Amino acid sequence: MKRKGCFKKIAAALCATGILVCTPVTANAAEEEDVLGAWYGPFPYNPVIFYEDGTAQDYFNTRSYTMESGSLAITYDKSGGTGETVTVDYDLWRGEKIEDVSVDEYADAVIYKIIEPGKMQIWNVSKQKGSDHWSSYPPATIIKDQSSVPEEDKPEAWEPSTPDELKRYAAYSNEKVDFTTDAKNSYPVSIYNAVQGPLCFDSFEAVLGNYVIGRTYNILPSDQIIYQMDSKARITLNIPTALQKDNRDFRMISVTENGRPIVLKDLDSDQNTITFETDTYYAFALIYKDNK
Repeated sequence: MKRKGCFKKIAAALCATGILVCTPVTANAAEEEDVLGAWYGPFPYNPVIFYEDGTAQDYFNTRSYTMESGSLAITYDKSGGTGETVTVDYDLWRGEKIEDVSVDEYADAVIYKIIEPGKMQIWNVSKQKGSDHWSSYPPATIIKDQSSVPEEDKPEAWEPSTPDELKRYAAYSNEKVDFTTDAKNSYPVSIYNAVQGPLCFDSFEAVLGNYVIGRTYNILPSDQIIYQMDSKARITLNIPTALQKDNRDFRMISVTENGRPIVLKDLDSDQNTITFETDTYYAFALIYKDNK
């Protein structure tokens, strides 16, 4: 595996926040040929495909990747609230932004560390608006070609284990998401099954009342990570079969960029669908309660 050196100085503005390592570092960045192709691991990284056009695709989306190495301090507050902070070295990253992120910005990315030829460790990281640190799910391992890897050496699929993880993953499903949008909407909308982090769950639960969280989604306008649009879109979501029940009332919760929850009532009378209008996006929860 060929590697090349690069000199990288971490922005002084971020040093004050403690987000990143605060010294200049000399690091190695992987060559593009080291990462092109399909990599396999636990969901949703099965596969991750790196293309020659500079984009990489996983289950949720296709985003650009950057062949640049560095170090990032990560707090594992998405894996049960332990508060442990570790510094992670990475060889490349995928997402919109990872450097020079101010406290007033939201950012998310996936960072990759090549631990040996054909094997990478991977962290899904995010920084909330108003926060001064990055958080992450537990790291996963992905392998470029599993056909020649002995069964005992293949990465094990990560399973939720803490009460927090079990609660959040219980609202996730890989069933097909069936929905329609109003022809009068001024932009398209995409809906994906998604595991939401503890901060979003705190926002959901703040307005949950006697409802139950049934599913969590990412809903995006124009298939981009945008949190506020100038106009509302009308969406009709088919209720997953496992949640359908007579006399069951459904609502949707949207969480704004600054973490404020908005409850969206069902605008139709069909028990097997929920229709709602929204101009705020990204993290959503489908909630329900049974009426007597």
